[in-house]
Amino acid sequence: MDSQVLNGEISSNGIKLNKRGEFELFARWTAISPLLKLISKGELEKNGITDPEELILLEIRDQNGFGAKFNVTPETLSRWKKREKFWELVKAYQKKWGRDKTPNVIAGLYREAVKHGNKDRNAQLWLQYMEDWAPKEEVTVTERKLIVWDEK
Repeated sequence: MDSQVLNGEISSNGIKLNKRGEFELFARWTAISPLLKLISKGELEKNGITDPEELILLEIRDQNGFGAKFNVTPETLSRWKKREKFWELVKAYQKKWGRDKTPNVIAGLYREAVKHGNKDRNAQLWLQYMEDWAPKEEVTVTERKLIVWDEK
């Protein structure tokens, strides 16, 4: 996460970013699944989400609520969302959050595969996104042709 971009640099539209902490918190909040924001604090804690900052961010339901809590105007939040660095930061937070949960996801997928067979690609999708994993591809050549160009 490039601090120089956030720490007093003039953005491409000429507006100085002077709320570095709020910018980073907004990216972190944006990275959280909206579905998690609907779950009670007790349920979240029961499922292993216990980081105090994360629990505070999960209490904020929408962008207006974020702006009100951290004294940032809706216009500023919208402007931040137009910055490429913002979305890079969001993705970095998503991956950081997910990597901690990968062992539990793998265990759950294993349990489901043993119980029902692997009927879908959930494990593959999770690993591709969170762990930058790429499946191996095999190419089989079944026919050979010789092509000759006549350069006359």
